[in-house]
Amino acid sequence: MVRKNGFTLIELLIVVVTLGLLILVVIVTLDPIEQIRKSRDTSTLNTASELLEAIIRSATSTNKTPLETEARGVSISMPEGQEIVTSVVEGGELKTAFQDRTKRMTNNLYLTGKVDLKALYICFVPESKSYKESNLTVYDMYGAIEDCSSSTCYLCLGNEYLATREGAQQTPSSGQVDSVVDPCSGYSSEYPQYPFTCEYSSKWSTYGCTNFCVSDYGCDSYCPVGQRHLSKNYYSTNPAQFLNCLYHSNDIQEHYCVYGEAANCSKKPTRSSTSDFNWGCTNPRRPYSWN
Repeated sequence: MVRKNGFTLIELLIVVVTLGLLILVVIVTLDPIEQIRKSRDTSTLNTASELLEAIIRSATSTNKTPLETEARGVSISMPEGQEIVTSVVEGGELKTAFQDRTKRMTNNLYLTGKVDLKALYICFVPESKSYKESNLTVYDMYGAIEDCSSSTCYLCLGNEYLATREGAQQTPSSGQVDSVVDPCSGYSSEYPQYPFTCEYSSKWSTYGCTNFCVSDYGCDSYCPVGQRHLSKNYYSTNPAQFLNCLYHSNDIQEHYCVYGEAANCSKKPTRSSTSDFNWGCTNPRRPYSWN
């Protein structure tokens, strides 16, 4: 029997089904919606970085701060925020096109800062899963560490330690610190005993990372019973290296366990917040005990 040229119906169906499966695999793997959201987050991050640097440059070159009053969670796209951007544009540090772009932003930026710019933070809520799950998306809109399990967390850029801004920590009142035994002694930057400890670190300078902060995962199954799960999360305060460090952040995250008084699992088995601790240690600023 001589076979005619061409494909049979069954062969065509096999080809169509195979191509359909391949396309489905590609769509699931690439997740185009996630890629679009990630692209928008990257654009928002770049805008925040550009604005932060421009504000600092403007204050340095003109010897005048763009902030006439203290700002707290000011939306950049709203009139009060646009006044700040206008001041920087008029100072020659940003182009008019940048201001037009901030007016049209779908993902808003929030600025918090003091008039003297000793504290300055620009924050936004990430849209993409990869940015939301980043170890650096752990702040509120004012740049203070937030419990992300119960509220929306922001990704923030700042001109000082993101976790040591005023309001995130409290200096102990008179009588809290033992005058005989120094509660701040015995600190180790290798494995800090308490969460919310933040410090400079050159360990991952290869990726542009400049600092780390310690996060608390609670007394979960990662550690033996009675021990608390902590992690060191690295980030960069250099806007030019921020994305590079962010890209590698999950790979260089360091998990470890603490026990005894530092764990406090019997009283606080879940994730902690800054209000759960006594503060007062310096170099770096950090908790010295549980409340």
